[in-house]
Amino acid sequence: MNLHTAIQHHPSRAHLLPALLSRLDGLDPVVVTDPGGRQKSSWRTYRLCLESIPDDATHVLIVQDDCWPCDGFARAVHAAIEERPSSVIALFVSGAGHLMRRVNIARKQRERWLIFPQTSYIPLVAAIFPADVARRIPKFADSRKIPVARADDAVVGTFCRANRIACIATMPSLVEHLDSEPSVTGMAFGNGQPHRLAAWYVESPSVTEHAVLASP
Repeated sequence: MNLHTAIQHHPSRAHLLPALLSRLDGLDPVVVTDPGGRQKSSWRTYRLCLESIPDDATHVLIVQDDCWPCDGFARAVHAAIEERPSSVIALFVSGAGHLMRRVNIARKQRERWLIFPQTSYIPLVAAIFPADVARRIPKFADSRKIPVARADDAVVGTFCRANRIACIATMPSLVEHLDSEPSVTGMAFGNGQPHRLAAWYVESPSVTEHAVLASP
């Protein structure tokens, strides 16, 4: 395994980087900064993250700069890849609507993985891709003439649906989304919005309650 880690960063969130870099200790992340433009765009920077993947990388982890990784995050990420090396893995699932119900069912049944439903998006607060899959996404976006203003999670969701690529999610989420930070694309924040917060997150998980730290 050769994991490349990138942080999707907006200049307005520079104050978040020191703590995030500390939580990513052991992953040697590259900070990819939004170059700016006439339109607000999360896809613009996510695309740069995908295009920055080194040729020798086997997997890529991309985290948004407003996420908060759990304790032992690097170890958990490597364990997830070792168990599901060919999968797209979401490390965050929000508590929005049907997703909360799915997570609650998985939690009660002590499931360690959740097959993310085929929807219009893939949650990208933190996500792992096989590198060969990730490298295909920008070319796919070009082939579909997807505009720069399209949301990053919608672009990736469209790519996965079109290519019949299933996404799985760790149970619980390995990161939380910092709801106190303004959304780059203007979505509501700061009021505990279900779509902003993880349906199930444990900052300091024990081996028995954490999906990728638990025994198969």
